[in-house]
Amino acid sequence: MVKKVTRAEMNRKRLDILEFAREFKLVVNPAKGMELQVEYFFRFGFCPCDPTRQRAKCPCDEALEDIKKTGHCLCKLFWRDLDTFMKIYEEDDEKTADAKNSTGFDGGGSP
Repeated sequence: MVKKVTRAEMNRKRLDILEFAREFKLVVNPAKGMELQVEYFFRFGFCPCDPTRQRAKCPCDEALEDIKKTGHCLCKLFWRDLDTFMKIYEEDDEKTADAKNSTGFDGGGSP
């Protein structure tokens, strides 16, 4: 049976995320936001960024180390700064566009 999550619990998790970002001067992913992350955390019962490890909390203990290495945590909720986010976000957009152009597939229905 799925546990009913209260508004207070959801708000507490949102506050945890914002406090973590503020404390370490991080940016919360402006494209993804935190709502999906909060929803998944409560749905699955652990940080959803790495289901194989089932990290019991979000933000997880590994987040800061991930950010030092790559500029973002594994789930890409937290970013070192907005410039890093924009650079990687634009690179991902370019890769997606290149893949569509090389395959002729645009994800749409008919050609």
